[in-house]
Amino acid sequence: LLIAGAYPGILNGIMPTLTFPDAITYFIDTPECRLLLRRYLNHRPLDAETKRVIGAWATWGTCDDSLGPRPNRIGPDNCPASIPQDARYEALENPTGVRCSIYDGMRSVFGTKQYDEITPAPATEFGRSPHDNTGVQYGLVALNQGLIDKELFLDLNEQIGGWDIDFQWRPERAESDPEVVQAAYETGRVTSGAGGLAVTPIIDERSYLDLTGNFHTSYYSFAMRERLRRDNGHADNYVLQRRGGGRSLASDNLALMDEWLTNLALDESHDPVPQKVVRAKPHLLVDSCWDEYGGQVLEPQIFDPHHLYDNTRGLCNSLYPPHAGPRMIAGGPLTNDVLKCQLKPLEKVDYGVEFTDAEWARLQTTFADGVCDWSKPGVGQTVTPRTWLSFGPSPVNRFEVGS
Repeated sequence: LLIAGAYPGILNGIMPTLTFPDAITYFIDTPECRLLLRRYLNHRPLDAETKRVIGAWATWGTCDDSLGPRPNRIGPDNCPASIPQDARYEALENPTGVRCSIYDGMRSVFGTKQYDEITPAPATEFGRSPHDNTGVQYGLVALNQGLIDKELFLDLNEQIGGWDIDFQWRPERAESDPEVVQAAYETGRVTSGAGGLAVTPIIDERSYLDLTGNFHTSYYSFAMRERLRRDNGHADNYVLQRRGGGRSLASDNLALMDEWLTNLALDESHDPVPQKVVRAKPHLLVDSCWDEYGGQVLEPQIFDPHHLYDNTRGLCNSLYPPHAGPRMIAGGPLTNDVLKCQLKPLEKVDYGVEFTDAEWARLQTTFADGVCDWSKPGVGQTVTPRTWLSFGPSPVNRFEVGS
């Protein structure tokens, strides 16, 4: 998806499975489970169902046993065995050692910064991170639907904290620079529906793993398709297929993709390419799901953002109900691509409960600068994604963060 979006023309069509829209927004969910939510929820006398509704996962195990224990890609200690232990970064013993976070590997994209707020003060600059949880109200939808009480909501948001550039917990929320956040969108590291994906035939075959607690949840396919719909007004070049176990659809889909691309190549009209892509799609290639007996159900694949805890409208969703994640339960969009939200003042009308004066004062203290305004694009998100960028050494179309 990222290659097709950022470098259009390399891939004529794509057939992703177990889709993640991109690594950057996937790393919204993993660190929040790994360092924040598990740290808080597992040290409170809460049952598994109460923990689950904070993120509307299918099971609490999705966060606790799958997302949480994933390799620490955004931490500096995620080094392969090929890098000797004594060569690796360690804040006290080897402060100039090799850092292995995904962002230290993307310095040509996000640039570097002296992070003097960590102790001891770094000896060198580190790769910058676009991640941020300032203003995020964890558990907001659960509160408004009566699934958690006011005290849990208030305490969760008071205590959840954030992380520093070494991915160590801190009581303050994580806060990124607007410049590096904009770079994530501008370079296509956060996949959008614009750029190359607007003209790419896509067949997404999704095995349903939600109920197993696997982190490859079906939510991510819907997030990617919603980005296409938002940016292009439709997602007609994206076909979503869902199934349980059983036979892979890969061979059938390869034949259908071949037909799709052949039809497209034979279209010699001067119509806009996005129109030609949709028109070339084979008639048999439509949104579908397959039941446990191998029967195909021809039905649009939908995600209902108004029923995050019971997303079962339609036959396919009754078979394979999609689930959400903590940012949607904080009020965020289905696209799951707001790295740093714009803030707004607290308003009592946003809550389905009535706070006492003392409770409201606690909320104001927690969110002194405001809460996320999900009705607006994220900070830096309105920039137009650029394609065919160079990150060096070629000077042609070279990207420089902040330029």
